[in-house]
Amino acid sequence: MPYSVVLHLDKTTDDLVTAFWDELAKKDRSNFYYIYAKRRPHITLLSYWQTDLKRALETIEGYIHQAENLELLFETTGIFLTGPAKLSWLPTPSLALIRLHNQLFKRFQLFSSDLVIPFYQPERWVPHLGLAINLRDREILQFFVKTSLILPQKHTARITKISLEEHESSQTLNTF
Repeated sequence: MPYSVVLHLDKTTDDLVTAFWDELAKKDRSNFYYIYAKRRPHITLLSYWQTDLKRALETIEGYIHQAENLELLFETTGIFLTGPAKLSWLPTPSLALIRLHNQLFKRFQLFSSDLVIPFYQPERWVPHLGLAINLRDREILQFFVKTSLILPQKHTARITKISLEEHESSQTLNTF
């Protein structure tokens, strides 16, 4: 069963992203995150098909002080075109965030098997917060405009928690 290590953000950021998801859901547009995720906005650090849960939780707990209160500056919106087109809000990758990701990746490699997708490898990882998915070509520009009307051009967020989550149920196994 797949598991992810995710970063949760401050309430202001949660509220901004949730308002964006709500707006899309009202218009019956790309409401994947609103319906499926049923979880808070987040940034995924790692995602593995299998992991040793006890060791994963111990590892995450050891990194909470490095993660909590880390600030992220969101000032870019981007589209991932690998698979279904996905609109994301992108923080500027700080050295502290890259270090956190790299260190957790190295530790998880010792007791986890097979990344869900290879884009979580340190040399390929792009930190992002998902806004909309399954966009059709003709919708992409419209979604960029919608993003600029709802989300601020520059926004500083703060990491408040780090969690291990189970994909299938969207259940948080533990939050630190």
